[in-house]
Amino acid sequence: KYRSICISLRGKKKYVVMNMDRYKELRAKELDMAYLGAMEDIKNGDYEVLDAQEHLDRLDVDLK
Repeated sequence: KYRSICISLRGKKKYVVMNMDRYKELRAKELDMAYLGAMEDIKNGDYEVLDAQEHLDRLDVDLK
């Protein structure tokens, strides 16, 4: 149904060119999986509630 082309750089496959419909399909599946993972985290209580400043402080620490 869909074809893709691999582009090599220095002998190693680096990029893939594909049909836009296929890309959209793969992207939708990727987003669905992320959503399901987030819902599973919520179901299991694996999350924290932070206000905006706490979130920014956490990002500041994590990015150092």
